[in-house]
Amino acid sequence: MKDSQSYCYSPSPGWLLLLTISCLVFSLTTHAQSRLKVYPSSSAPSTLLKQNQSAVGSVSNPHKGIVDPRVKQLGEFLRSNLKAARLEKSSAELDAAQKQGITRMLKSSKGPVEMRFRNNGTPILIRRTVETIPVSRLMPVQPGASISKDKATSLKYLEDNKDILRIHDPDQEFVLSGYHEDELGFRHVRFTQVYGALQVFPCELTVHINPNGKVKTLNGTYIPTPQNVSVTSNIDAEHARQALVAENPELNLGTFSLPELVIDGVFERTPTLAWKFDVEIGLTKKWRVLVNAQTGKVIELYSIAEHAGVQGSGIDGAGRLQDLQVWQEGNRFFMVDTSKAMFDPNSSPPPQGRGVIAVYDGQNRDVVIPSNSAGIAESFSATAGWLPDAVGAAWGLSKTYDYYLDKHQRNSLDGRGGTIRAIVRYKTDEPNAFFIGATTTMVFGDLQPKLIDISAHELTHGVIHSTGNGGILEYRFQSGALNESMADIFAENVEMFATGTHDWKLFLALPDGERQIRDFVEPGIIQANGRPFPSKMSEFFQLGADQDSGGVHINSSINNHWRGWTMRSDWIMLRRSSIGL
Repeated sequence: MKDSQSYCYSPSPGWLLLLTISCLVFSLTTHAQSRLKVYPSSSAPSTLLKQNQSAVGSVSNPHKGIVDPRVKQLGEFLRSNLKAARLEKSSAELDAAQKQGITRMLKSSKGPVEMRFRNNGTPILIRRTVETIPVSRLMPVQPGASISKDKATSLKYLEDNKDILRIHDPDQEFVLSGYHEDELGFRHVRFTQVYGALQVFPCELTVHINPNGKVKTLNGTYIPTPQNVSVTSNIDAEHARQALVAENPELNLGTFSLPELVIDGVFERTPTLAWKFDVEIGLTKKWRVLVNAQTGKVIELYSIAEHAGVQGSGIDGAGRLQDLQVWQEGNRFFMVDTSKAMFDPNSSPPPQGRGVIAVYDGQNRDVVIPSNSAGIAESFSATAGWLPDAVGAAWGLSKTYDYYLDKHQRNSLDGRGGTIRAIVRYKTDEPNAFFIGATTTMVFGDLQPKLIDISAHELTHGVIHSTGNGGILEYRFQSGALNESMADIFAENVEMFATGTHDWKLFLALPDGERQIRDFVEPGIIQANGRPFPSKMSEFFQLGADQDSGGVHINSSINNHWRGWTMRSDWIMLRRSSIGL
């Protein structure tokens, strides 16, 4: 439902066309001084309001010698379309005092005035729509514009127009709460509404003063002067807290801020004395609460989490529904997880934030991360519309992070809460996944993130890379094979942690299904270059540095085989001889 009434012109979809034609009319005339205005008038208030419904009401043209049929024809067209233009409507009703105040304002104004009102009768906006400031004044002014002087100017403006504002005593009902001077010399004086020395929450308004020291605009959200509201509470803050917990038991574990007595000033409700406090349970669970100070009834409870991380869900590449943590901005959601202990809430919003898990969509292009060449995967719903690859990657990396923190007390890849990045849909028909140490980024080809062991494998490469000086296992020959083996083994550990089971096998996801690429228990069932993967050192592949970096993937199966056998429930000591240790 609309909560405002506008006494200015509201453009229809065809306004741009009309504006273009208006410019043409202007160009056809030789009288550049002609301009569109609404002038102050001494007419009755109802007439004034109708006149003031448009910031472009009538044409002022002192030069009446124009005889141009094109201008006349276009003028008729404009008039007919302006009459058909939609004007905002509202249920707001202005009282007699407000109408008289508007009459006085328009009489004293030297130019058009735009007004917008809320349904409770208070103005959202009062603005002089024409500025007459010399260009020389639209430059930074010397510092030292007096705050006290601008405050006095603002309060006088409020006093002169208190009938329009529906405020009895502006000097007593508005307290200075902020002041700012911008680079053009405009000053912005901010006031908080009070009643009986108590804040009317969350009500405030701002008076904007131009470089000439004149009030240009007033805007804000507040309520008319409250009537007969008691400022003495029947219950104390502790009873208010208990009443809240009785209705919301989970908040009993929260940390409560110091309570504050306020006047509930949400304009849909009757002004009421209330206890206001905040409750926090962890990073992502923070609420603001208003409890009626007379009855103990909870008036309102809403989230004030410092970031917009929200619970979501999506279908991954394997068709499974996975829970997600995503980032919300307006009506858009991004695959950025800020729910982990590593997230720094004092950093910039994701993806620049520190300690996030961010998933980018490469859109099947050759992209570089982090850069503008790939954007964060996004959706218009927290629980639908997600790219399956992005869901799989986000869920897999989230579970891998949880595993390392829970089982090894390691906070992210570097152990210091570093951001984790991933890109999905890298190139077209890319049947692989890899880790880029320089940017701590996991890169996934098509479909790879559907398998959690692939996500965990790549993140473990990040752990290895950040251990020691650039990684303690050089990525070539035998040390590289151990590097790959550690990534494989911990991937299976993560799979067990996340799903409750593992198979000691590693797969690649392909468009036509899945292909097994490693078998820990029976490495030889997989072949490379016509030879089975080795299971012991006597089968080690001797390869050059230009061949799989010396056989890092192929020879990883030797260490995998040992781990696979030792973790089988039916393993017995007599089988050690077959492992070739």
